[in-house]
Amino acid sequence: MGDVRPSQLRDLSFGGPQRPIELSVKLTYPSDFSDSYLYGLLLMVDSPPGGQGVSDEFRLGFDWLLASSEQVVVARVDGRGSGFRGQRLLHQIHQKMGTVDVQDQLAALEYLGKLPYIDRRHVGIYGQGYGGYVALEMLKATGLDIHCVAVQAPVIDWSMYASAFSERYLGSPSREDQVYQASQVLPNLRSSPSGGLLLAHGTADANVHFQHSAELIKRLINIGANYSLQIYPDEGHFLSPGSQLQLTQSLIGYFRGCLLDSPPSLLQQDEA
Repeated sequence: MGDVRPSQLRDLSFGGPQRPIELSVKLTYPSDFSDSYLYGLLLMVDSPPGGQGVSDEFRLGFDWLLASSEQVVVARVDGRGSGFRGQRLLHQIHQKMGTVDVQDQLAALEYLGKLPYIDRRHVGIYGQGYGGYVALEMLKATGLDIHCVAVQAPVIDWSMYASAFSERYLGSPSREDQVYQASQVLPNLRSSPSGGLLLAHGTADANVHFQHSAELIKRLINIGANYSLQIYPDEGHFLSPGSQLQLTQSLIGYFRGCLLDSPPSLLQQDEA
């Protein structure tokens, strides 16, 4: 298995000259990367509010394996609501989960899709917990072609989540019912990715109750979505080593199939 090139950190600014917003982006490239070829893109949405996904920290996960051996460019983005970027950026997510945080990921994905070496036909997203929530919300955006999505224990309704977390960002459900209603995933979820959706969840998850996935499955059936389900009996939010290994292998196979249905292709030169 080959190594990956050193990851690149960059800032993406948008929002106009008056109050621009800077998004930190981390891109991980294959070791033999060449900007003369097209590569699939995997966006990792795995950092909760107040967290940091973009750093120089080395993380050995399935995404690193895809970048090193399967010729995929992996991206992470810290937008509004992320930590260690100042109070202004952190607090912009207050009572706005599912809006500004999703908009930032979509803006980054749109920007990355314009890079000359990214194959816009093969774009995938992975998210767990809150990241799964953001990934599902991204599916509701129009004009953006997301080929495949994998979510693990996604939150689909914050009123069913731990109140210590949900009330910190959305307020009390009794006083902020409209905010909770607006942040729900299911009402406007009308289609699935063209390459299908992979859903994984442990039945004994005390963090994100399996009811979240059960409600999501009902919605996917109603809209005729193409999805795959992996259930881990008696497993919690953090899977045991054996189950985690099985899920890792499944994620690698899933994204290999949807992001690399053929080897990286040489960019065609524009005709004069």
